[in-house]
Amino acid sequence: MGKLECFKDNLLTFLRREKDAKLKGGIYHKIQLDFTYNSNHIEGSSLTQKSKSCSNFYNR
Repeated sequence: MGKLECFKDNLLTFLRREKDAKLKGGIYHKIQLDFTYNSNHIEGSSLTQKSKSCSNFYNR
């Protein structure tokens, strides 16, 4: 296994642990917030990234 494959495996394991633990403020949580914001922005939502972060924080 090369360095890149090892890195991908470690990152995936790390993100899965954060997801399973429902950790707030971690890398997985940040990625989910960014994807949600960008998806809604593309669809025409007028929420700001800050208000979307607050909304997701309280609805989890």
